[in-house]
Amino acid sequence: MKTRNNLFGVLLATLLSIPFTPVFASEKVVEYESPQQIVETIFEEYDADDKFLKMPDGGYLHGQAKIVDAYDNSIVYGEYDSETDPNAVSIEVAKEDLINFDANPQIETRGAGIPNKTKVLAAGASYTSSVFTASGWRFSDYFIQAAAGTSGNLQWTTYNDSALIGDMGDALNTLNTGSGYGRTLYPGVPYTVGTKMNGWYQSMVYFTYNPTGRPYYHVKNLV
Repeated sequence: MKTRNNLFGVLLATLLSIPFTPVFASEKVVEYESPQQIVETIFEEYDADDKFLKMPDGGYLHGQAKIVDAYDNSIVYGEYDSETDPNAVSIEVAKEDLINFDANPQIETRGAGIPNKTKVLAAGASYTSSVFTASGWRFSDYFIQAAAGTSGNLQWTTYNDSALIGDMGDALNTLNTGSGYGRTLYPGVPYTVGTKMNGWYQSMVYFTYNPTGRPYYHVKNLV
């Protein structure tokens, strides 16, 4: 056991010493769109009678999802369905809420550490977050993972400012080095990541540095 622990320490130290295209999210200069333009763009893929469910972290779910433990997916904290939940709202209500929040953001302090829960999206399900504020590196409240049996292709788009997405290793490297590790997202540009690997599904986290530009994201588990 002692040998294994020492080996793990060496491997971790080696991992943290190798740069995987570090990019500070705040380095990208962004021409901001109006909040209404952004929200209209996000919601144009939906039908007028679709329902949306406001989630505990402030964003809106379309479709089905469940919240599980990030380290043990057998531990389920909640299951959600925007079509059947009595608290679901119309597309117009969801759009108005997101537009108002972006135009008049409250202080929305996101985690300065790695989340301990994962939001698992069913096939075709999507999630639109609320705005990020505060300073330093800020992470989404949940990892995002495609549900088992789906394509595993997660399509991410950031709005208002650039950001990063990454796996657990990228998040750890970012916290330990202060530099951003992962894949860079540019405002309004969809980025699809294949997360299905040999029968298992990799979870991803969204994070940004000094989010003064009010960034937020949309992610969909593509069919």
